[in-house]
Amino acid sequence: GTQASFSIENNSLVANVINGGTNPWDVQYIQQNILIERGKTYDILFDASSTQTRTINIGVGENTGDYVGYFIKNITLSSTMQTYIFTATMTNATDSVARFIIEFGGQNVNVNMDNIILREHIELYLAVSTNSLIIEAAANSQKTFDITSNTNWLLASAQTWLTISRDKG
Repeated sequence: GTQASFSIENNSLVANVINGGTNPWDVQYIQQNILIERGKTYDILFDASSTQTRTINIGVGENTGDYVGYFIKNITLSSTMQTYIFTATMTNATDSVARFIIEFGGQNVNVNMDNIILREHIELYLAVSTNSLIIEAAANSQKTFDITSNTNWLLASAQTWLTISRDKG
């Protein structure tokens, strides 16, 4: 008795839930055959909104048997597009045919999702060699500092007298 349709609009997943049934799992969007390894940590990131406040479940679980949820998160959505991020560690045995699940059932409310990512967790860091620099007033004065990072970053200045030069790394 459930009824829902999925479409891609403006590169976003749209779940049109007409009759969501009584359980969250009554309407599901699934990607199968995903390798999830015991002891590894994973991130799930996505942007989402709904036509009115509602919950969805999102995560990773078994694709056979009892359909055990390895890590499933209940998320409350609103009409404002927001970014959601959660991290979980796989404590069950490695599963080479796991499934990524988004559950839309139990409510008759539409959902819009974008930038859906399941990835192995990356510990991001950004380190700067000093918290402050004093630059002499004389013309062509220079100071240097080091930035160490495993992510993208941007260095900018709103001062017309200050020129930024990236000469390495």
